Amino acid sequence: MTETKTNFQTLNELITNHIMTILNEEMSGWNRIHLYAIGEHWVAFERSAYALSRIFKDSLPITVLNMKNYPFPVIMCSVHYAEIEFGHPAFSFSKKTPDYRLIKIDTIDRDEYRAWHDDIVMYYLGDEDPDENYCN
Repeated sequence: MTETKTNFQTLNELITNHIMTILNEEMSGWNRIHLYAIGEHWVAFERSAYALSRIFKDSLPITVLNMKNYPFPVIMCSVHYAEIEFGHPAFSFSKKTPDYRLIKIDTIDRDEYRAWHDDIVMYYLGDEDPDENYCN
């Protein structure tokens, strides 16, 4: 009998087994979105999460993760499969596999990304109210 994994189990395995590789990929470029399949959703981390949040006008769910072996909070967002596959025909896929998508985008602004990241983390920590333009 084949055992079906829950979305949580799939996400947990992705984070447990691949988070350092994912974060290294995120640090290597400012002009791509890395997406990872989790059930009917795609998840993105850090710079990719920022780029997606801009494309979808900050309507995506955002999660801040504290990793045991990583010293900084990691931001993750998710988007429904159909929004990526059918919602934005302008996406330029550099790579497509069943569990991964790489999308080429215009280079994101580093200062805007850092401000967005800081705002999300500060809100998560309860230190300030989020700017209404950064998260919902």
